[in-house]
Amino acid sequence: MKPSAQMALKQEMINRICGEFLEMPGLGLKREQARRLWQVDDEFCGELLDSLVESRFLCRRADGRYVRAATAPDSVASRGARRDVI
Repeated sequence: MKPSAQMALKQEMINRICGEFLEMPGLGLKREQARRLWQVDDEFCGELLDSLVESRFLCRRADGRYVRAATAPDSVASRGARRDVI
Protein backbone atom coordinates (compact mmCIF):
# COMPACT_ATOMS: atom_id res chain seq x y z
CA MET A 1 0.00 0.00 0.00
CA LYS A 2 1.30 3.47 -0.89
CA PRO A 3 2.28 5.73 2.00
CA SER A 4 -0.44 8.23 1.05
CA ALA A 5 -3.05 5.45 1.05
CA GLN A 6 -1.77 4.24 4.44
CA MET A 7 -2.08 7.75 5.88
CA ALA A 8 -5.61 8.08 4.49
CA LEU A 9 -6.62 4.71 5.96
CA LYS A 10 -5.10 5.60 9.33
CA GLN A 11 -6.96 8.93 9.41
CA GLU A 12 -10.21 7.24 8.37
CA MET A 13 -9.83 4.69 11.16
CA ILE A 14 -8.96 7.36 13.74
CA ASN A 15 -12.08 9.29 12.76
CA ARG A 16 -14.17 6.12 13.08
CA ILE A 17 -12.69 5.23 16.47
CA CYS A 18 -13.19 8.75 17.82
CA GLY A 19 -16.79 8.66 16.63
CA GLU A 20 -17.42 5.36 18.40
CA PHE A 21 -15.95 6.59 21.69
CA LEU A 22 -17.97 9.82 21.43
CA GLU A 23 -21.20 7.93 20.70
CA MET A 24 -20.64 5.52 23.61
CA PRO A 25 -19.20 7.54 26.51
CA GLY A 26 -18.62 4.51 28.75
CA LEU A 27 -16.81 2.49 26.09
CA GLY A 28 -13.65 0.78 27.31
CA LEU A 29 -11.77 -1.71 25.16
CA LYS A 30 -8.70 -3.82 25.64
CA ARG A 31 -6.37 -3.95 22.65
CA GLU A 32 -7.56 -7.39 21.51
CA GLN A 33 -11.21 -6.30 21.69
CA ALA A 34 -10.40 -3.17 19.70
CA ARG A 35 -8.53 -5.20 17.08
CA ARG A 36 -11.52 -7.48 16.57
CA LEU A 37 -14.07 -4.66 16.59
CA TRP A 38 -12.24 -2.62 13.97
CA GLN A 39 -11.05 -5.69 12.04
CA VAL A 40 -7.42 -4.62 11.83
CA ASP A 41 -4.19 -6.46 12.51
CA ASP A 42 -2.50 -6.19 15.89
CA GLU A 43 0.31 -3.87 14.73
CA PHE A 44 -2.06 -1.39 13.07
CA CYS A 45 -4.39 -1.51 16.06
CA GLY A 46 -1.47 -0.63 18.31
CA GLU A 47 -0.53 2.30 16.05
CA LEU A 48 -4.08 3.62 16.14
CA LEU A 49 -4.40 3.31 19.91
CA ASP A 50 -0.95 4.81 20.49
CA SER A 51 -1.83 7.79 18.27
CA LEU A 52 -5.05 8.40 20.17
CA VAL A 53 -3.29 8.12 23.54
CA GLU A 54 -0.54 10.46 22.34
CA SER A 55 -3.15 13.00 21.24
CA ARG A 56 -4.82 12.58 24.66
CA PHE A 57 -8.16 11.56 23.19
CA LEU A 58 -7.80 8.15 24.82
CA CYS A 59 -5.90 6.90 27.81
CA ARG A 60 -5.06 3.42 29.00
CA ARG A 61 -6.48 2.45 32.36
CA ALA A 62 -4.64 0.31 34.88
CA ASP A 63 -6.71 -2.71 33.76
CA GLY A 64 -5.48 -2.32 30.16
CA ARG A 65 -8.68 -0.82 28.80
CA TYR A 66 -8.59 2.18 26.51
CA VAL A 67 -11.16 4.82 27.41
CA ARG A 68 -11.80 8.46 26.57
CA ALA A 69 -9.27 10.52 28.47
CA ALA A 70 -11.92 12.91 29.77
CA THR A 71 -13.71 10.03 31.52
CA ALA A 72 -10.76 8.14 33.00
CA PRO A 73 -9.73 9.24 36.48
CA ASP A 74 -7.98 5.90 37.07
CA SER A 75 -5.81 5.88 33.95
CA VAL A 76 -2.21 4.72 34.09
CA ALA A 77 -1.14 8.28 33.30
CA SER A 78 -3.06 9.72 36.22
CA ARG A 79 -2.06 7.18 38.87
CA GLY A 80 -0.16 8.92 41.58
CA ALA A 81 -1.48 12.30 40.51
CA ARG A 82 -3.23 14.43 43.10
CA ARG A 83 -6.98 13.99 43.11
CA ASP A 84 -9.21 16.60 44.66
CA VAL A 85 -11.74 15.27 47.11
CA ILE A 86 -15.18 16.80 46.85
